[in-house]
Amino acid sequence: MPLSAMQKSFGLNELKKGYMPFLANCPDFYNYEGRMLDKDLYCVSGMKSKAADDFHKWYDSQVAKNYVFNFRKELIEYCISDVTILRQACHAFRKLFAGVAGFDPMFQCITLSSACMAAYRRNFLRVNTIGIVPPGGYHGRGKQSHSALRWLDYESHKLGKVIKTIHTDREVSVTGRRVDGYVELSLENGGVEKRIYQFHGCFWHSCPIHFPPTQDDQTNRYEQTQRLTAMFRRNGFIVIEKWECEFKRELNSDPEVKAYFEANPTTRTPPLNLRDGLAGGRTSALRWYHKADVTKGEKING
Repeated sequence: MPLSAMQKSFGLNELKKGYMPFLANCPDFYNYEGRMLDKDLYCVSGMKSKAADDFHKWYDSQVAKNYVFNFRKELIEYCISDVTILRQACHAFRKLFAGVAGFDPMFQCITLSSACMAAYRRNFLRVNTIGIVPPGGYHGRGKQSHSALRWLDYESHKLGKVIKTIHTDREVSVTGRRVDGYVELSLENGGVEKRIYQFHGCFWHSCPIHFPPTQDDQTNRYEQTQRLTAMFRRNGFIVIEKWECEFKRELNSDPEVKAYFEANPTTRTPPLNLRDGLAGGRTSALRWYHKADVTKGEKING
C-alpha cells in the first residue's frame, strides 16, 4: 500500500500527504526558493492515471496561488509528514489486527503473510489436522532424480517394455542393493535376461570428467560405482549405464532423443530451482558466487 493511501485506508485525521519533487533532491536545489519547480521533477510519468490527475490539479492550484516553494522547508515538512503518517497507520493497523486476531502482528511477525499464517494457526487451525508426510511419500518410495527418470522413460520406449522404476513401482533391490531400473526379458532359448539400468549423477558418483576425486576425498565414489557395477555383472546381470553429462549432451544433440521428448513431454514435476523463486522486487536475493575484476579495483572483503 502506498503511503499516500494510508490516510484514507486507516481513517487518519488531520494528516496531509502532499507531493515532493524528489528528482530535485540534489545540492543544486537545496537552497532554492521561488516559484513551483517543473512538473517533471515530481516524476509524473511514474504515477497512475488517477494519481497523475490529482497531482495536476494540486500543482495548478499552487501555481495559481503564486505559491513560493522553499525546498529546504518543504523537504523537512514532507519527511515529518511521511513519518507521522506511517507511525499512525502502523498504530491503527496493530489495533485493528489485534482486535480481530488477538495478538500484536508487529511483535510476533516480520511480514504480512507470516502474520496471516499466525492468525490462522492461532484461531482457525484444528488440532491434529496436518498430516506428516513420510520422506518417501505415502507409497514408501525412495528418491530418484528427475533426469534419471527421464532417461529410464526413453530406455523403456526403445525397449518396448516397461522398466521397473521408482515411478512405475518401488525401486527394485538386486543382491541387497537398490537399482534405478530393472527388467527381465525372455530369450529365445527359454532363458531370462536380467537387465539393470543405472543412471550416474555426475556429482553423486564422481564423474571422472567433471568431478574427479581429490586427495581430500574420504571415499572415492567413482570407484564405489565401478565396484557395484562389476558385482552385478559377476552375478549374471546385464548392466546398462548412463552418465548424467552424457544424457544432457544427447538431449541437446541427438535427433532421436530430442524427437522423443518433444513428442512425449514428462508429466512429472521437475525439482525446484532456487533462482525461479527470485523474482519481483523485495526478494533479498543473495549472490552465491562473484569473481572480482581486480583490473577495475574490485575486491571481496572476507
